[in-house]
Amino acid sequence: MRRYISAMIFAYGYNRTRAELAHIEADRVFIDTAKTRRAELTRLIREHLRRGHDDKVVLISPGDIRAGTQRQAINDMGVEIWIDAQPKEAKAPGPIPKIDPERRDEIKTIWLDRTLMTWAAVEQANKVNSVPLDRHNLYDAFGPRGLRR
Repeated sequence: MRRYISAMIFAYGYNRTRAELAHIEADRVFIDTAKTRRAELTRLIREHLRRGHDDKVVLISPGDIRAGTQRQAINDMGVEIWIDAQPKEAKAPGPIPKIDPERRDEIKTIWLDRTLMTWAAVEQANKVNSVPLDRHNLYDAFGPRGLRR
């Protein structure tokens, strides 16, 4: 076991990639998966953390180290556990809605009108809407048309 002079920062992740932990400026990185059964965390506790040296373990999520004997062992050593969540990147806007939001109620009324055949309801909805629709789009948006009698 090596002797360290200063406090060390360790990054730990469960079911994470090195890229997810890259933003943490850590001296060592430990990653466990379901297959390793937390062997890396055990190695971190037994071989690398030192009592009274102001070491820190940095996690992305509190769930990376469960509340149990391993977390208790880290706390008993006086090692700090930091949560450093990676900032979420802004997602690209979703697809443009097929149904005009201003005309949604009017199109819904046309679709649910039982006096019209399905093909006629789709035609009328297309006259009102700016983007061409088919019966699947209308079914997904407003549900089934109901029973015909």
